[in-house]
Amino acid sequence: MVVSGSVFEVVRELSQQFHSHSKTLPAQTDFMPLTAALCFTVLDVELVIPLYELAEVQEIPEYTRLPRVKPWMLGVANIRGKLVPIVDLVKFLGGETRPAFKSQRVLVLALQGGFVGVLVDSVAGVKRFETEQFSKHAADIPPPLGRYVRGCFVDGSDQGKYLFRPLELIEDELFRDVAV
Repeated sequence: MVVSGSVFEVVRELSQQFHSHSKTLPAQTDFMPLTAALCFTVLDVELVIPLYELAEVQEIPEYTRLPRVKPWMLGVANIRGKLVPIVDLVKFLGGETRPAFKSQRVLVLALQGGFVGVLVDSVAGVKRFETEQFSKHAADIPPPLGRYVRGCFVDGSDQGKYLFRPLELIEDELFRDVAV
Protein backbone atom coordinates (compact mmCIF):
# COMPACT_ATOMS: atom_id res chain seq x y z
CA MET A 1 0.00 0.00 0.00
CA VAL A 2 1.41 3.33 -1.07
CA VAL A 3 0.83 6.15 1.35
CA SER A 4 -0.15 9.36 -0.35
CA GLY A 5 -2.24 12.29 0.79
CA SER A 6 -2.86 13.59 4.28
CA VAL A 7 -2.93 11.46 7.38
CA PHE A 8 -6.68 12.03 7.64
CA GLU A 9 -7.27 10.62 4.14
CA VAL A 10 -5.17 7.55 4.91
CA VAL A 11 -7.05 6.86 8.13
CA ARG A 12 -10.40 7.36 6.40
CA GLU A 13 -9.42 4.94 3.61
CA LEU A 14 -8.27 2.31 6.15
CA SER A 15 -11.55 2.73 8.04
CA GLN A 16 -13.58 2.23 4.85
CA GLN A 17 -11.61 -0.90 3.99
CA PHE A 18 -12.13 -2.28 7.48
CA HIS A 19 -15.89 -1.68 7.42
CA SER A 20 -16.29 -3.14 3.93
CA HIS A 21 -14.68 -6.44 5.00
CA SER A 22 -16.16 -6.74 8.49
CA LYS A 23 -19.15 -8.86 9.48
CA THR A 24 -21.96 -7.68 11.69
CA LEU A 25 -22.60 -9.34 15.03
CA PRO A 26 -25.75 -11.41 15.41
CA ALA A 27 -28.56 -9.68 17.26
CA GLN A 28 -29.38 -11.06 20.69
CA THR A 29 -33.12 -11.58 20.75
CA ASP A 30 -33.53 -13.75 23.84
CA PHE A 31 -32.16 -11.35 26.46
CA MET A 32 -33.89 -11.62 29.86
CA PRO A 33 -33.04 -9.05 32.54
CA LEU A 34 -31.82 -10.76 35.69
CA THR A 35 -31.76 -9.76 39.34
CA ALA A 36 -28.89 -11.18 41.38
CA ALA A 37 -29.86 -11.82 45.00
CA LEU A 38 -28.54 -13.62 48.05
CA CYS A 39 -30.88 -16.32 49.39
CA PHE A 40 -31.11 -16.68 53.18
CA THR A 41 -33.47 -17.93 55.89
CA VAL A 42 -35.05 -16.24 58.90
CA LEU A 43 -37.81 -17.82 61.02
CA ASP A 44 -37.90 -20.73 58.54
CA VAL A 45 -38.87 -18.31 55.74
CA GLU A 46 -36.80 -18.16 52.56
CA LEU A 47 -35.83 -14.58 51.74
CA VAL A 48 -33.65 -12.87 49.16
CA ILE A 49 -31.80 -9.58 49.26
CA PRO A 50 -30.47 -7.79 46.17
CA LEU A 51 -26.69 -7.97 46.01
CA TYR A 52 -26.36 -4.20 45.58
CA GLU A 53 -27.79 -3.72 49.11
CA LEU A 54 -25.26 -6.10 50.63
CA ALA A 55 -21.67 -5.29 51.55
CA GLU A 56 -20.61 -8.79 52.58
CA VAL A 57 -21.55 -12.02 54.34
CA GLN A 58 -19.56 -13.21 57.34
CA GLU A 59 -19.50 -15.85 60.01
CA ILE A 60 -20.50 -14.35 63.34
CA PRO A 61 -17.66 -11.95 64.19
CA GLU A 62 -16.42 -11.24 67.68
CA TYR A 63 -18.44 -8.36 69.05
CA THR A 64 -18.56 -6.23 72.16
CA ARG A 65 -21.83 -6.15 74.08
CA LEU A 66 -23.38 -2.77 74.78
CA PRO A 67 -24.98 -1.83 78.10
CA ARG A 68 -28.69 -0.96 78.38
CA VAL A 69 -29.78 -2.04 74.92
CA LYS A 70 -32.60 -4.32 73.85
CA PRO A 71 -31.78 -8.06 73.74
CA TRP A 72 -31.82 -8.21 69.94
CA MET A 73 -28.92 -5.70 69.75
CA LEU A 74 -26.02 -8.10 70.18
CA GLY A 75 -23.27 -5.49 70.20
CA VAL A 76 -20.70 -3.80 68.00
CA ALA A 77 -18.07 -5.55 65.89
CA ASN A 78 -14.97 -4.26 64.15
CA ILE A 79 -15.41 -5.35 60.53
CA ARG A 80 -12.62 -4.24 58.23
CA GLY A 81 -11.86 -1.22 60.40
CA LYS A 82 -15.47 -0.08 60.72
CA LEU A 83 -17.61 -0.33 63.86
CA VAL A 84 -20.73 -2.22 62.80
CA PRO A 85 -23.74 -2.83 65.06
CA ILE A 86 -24.75 -6.51 65.06
CA VAL A 87 -28.49 -7.24 65.31
CA ASP A 88 -30.18 -10.62 65.82
CA LEU A 89 -32.99 -10.40 63.25
CA VAL A 90 -34.90 -13.38 64.69
CA LYS A 91 -35.01 -11.82 68.17
CA PHE A 92 -35.95 -8.44 66.70
CA LEU A 93 -38.88 -10.06 64.90
CA GLY A 94 -40.05 -11.65 68.16
CA GLY A 95 -38.66 -15.12 67.56
CA GLU A 96 -37.52 -17.47 70.30
CA THR A 97 -34.01 -17.23 71.66
CA ARG A 98 -32.01 -20.10 70.25
CA PRO A 99 -28.46 -21.33 70.66
CA ALA A 100 -25.90 -20.28 68.08
CA PHE A 101 -25.39 -22.79 65.30
CA LYS A 102 -22.85 -23.13 62.51
CA SER A 103 -25.13 -22.14 59.65
CA GLN A 104 -25.82 -18.68 61.09
CA ARG A 105 -24.30 -15.78 59.18
CA VAL A 106 -24.12 -12.01 59.48
CA LEU A 107 -25.27 -10.04 56.46
CA VAL A 108 -23.45 -6.70 56.46
CA LEU A 109 -25.87 -4.21 54.90
CA ALA A 110 -24.52 -1.05 53.29
CA LEU A 111 -27.30 1.51 53.38
CA GLN A 112 -27.60 5.25 53.91
CA GLY A 113 -23.86 5.72 54.20
CA GLY A 114 -23.49 3.27 57.09
CA PHE A 115 -23.27 -0.41 57.87
CA VAL A 116 -25.44 -2.76 59.93
CA GLY A 117 -24.77 -6.45 60.58
CA VAL A 118 -27.90 -8.62 60.60
CA LEU A 119 -27.68 -12.14 62.05
CA VAL A 120 -29.72 -14.64 60.01
CA ASP A 121 -30.33 -18.39 60.41
CA SER A 122 -28.60 -19.55 57.23
CA VAL A 123 -27.39 -18.44 53.80
CA ALA A 124 -28.08 -20.60 50.74
CA GLY A 125 -26.04 -18.62 48.20
CA VAL A 126 -26.52 -16.28 45.26
CA LYS A 127 -29.26 -16.88 42.73
CA ARG A 128 -30.23 -14.97 39.61
CA PHE A 129 -33.93 -14.44 39.06
CA GLU A 130 -35.56 -13.33 35.84
CA THR A 131 -37.09 -9.94 36.51
CA GLU A 132 -40.37 -11.22 35.08
CA GLN A 133 -40.56 -13.77 37.94
CA PHE A 134 -41.15 -10.97 40.46
CA SER A 135 -44.62 -10.51 41.93
CA LYS A 136 -45.51 -7.60 44.21
CA HIS A 137 -47.97 -9.82 46.06
CA ALA A 138 -46.35 -11.77 48.89
CA ALA A 139 -48.90 -14.13 50.43
CA ASP A 140 -48.37 -16.32 53.50
CA ILE A 141 -45.58 -14.21 54.95
CA PRO A 142 -45.43 -14.24 58.77
CA PRO A 143 -46.65 -10.89 60.20
CA PRO A 144 -43.40 -9.72 61.80
CA LEU A 145 -41.60 -10.09 58.46
CA GLY A 146 -44.42 -8.63 56.36
CA ARG A 147 -43.44 -5.01 56.93
CA TYR A 148 -39.94 -5.66 55.51
CA VAL A 149 -40.97 -7.71 52.46
CA ARG A 150 -41.93 -6.16 49.13
CA GLY A 151 -43.05 -9.07 46.97
CA CYS A 152 -41.50 -12.36 45.97
CA PHE A 153 -39.72 -14.16 43.16
CA VAL A 154 -41.47 -17.27 41.90
CA ASP A 155 -38.87 -19.52 40.31
CA GLY A 156 -40.83 -22.68 39.60
CA SER A 157 -40.38 -24.17 43.07
CA ASP A 158 -43.37 -24.66 45.36
CA GLN A 159 -42.53 -21.67 47.52
CA GLY A 160 -41.56 -18.17 46.40
CA LYS A 161 -38.49 -16.37 47.68
CA TYR A 162 -39.59 -13.21 49.48
CA LEU A 163 -37.76 -9.99 48.65
CA PHE A 164 -36.37 -8.54 51.89
CA ARG A 165 -36.00 -4.77 51.84
CA PRO A 166 -33.35 -3.73 54.38
CA LEU A 167 -34.07 -0.04 53.86
CA GLU A 168 -37.55 -0.64 55.29
CA LEU A 169 -35.91 -2.27 58.32
CA ILE A 170 -33.40 0.51 58.89
CA GLU A 171 -36.04 3.24 58.58
CA ASP A 172 -38.38 1.52 61.06
CA GLU A 173 -38.61 3.39 64.39
CA LEU A 174 -38.78 0.07 66.27
CA PHE A 175 -35.41 -0.87 64.79
CA ARG A 176 -33.86 2.51 65.56
CA ASP A 177 -35.01 2.42 69.18
CA VAL A 178 -32.32 0.18 70.69
CA ALA A 179 -32.10 1.65 74.20
CA VAL A 180 -33.87 -0.10 77.07
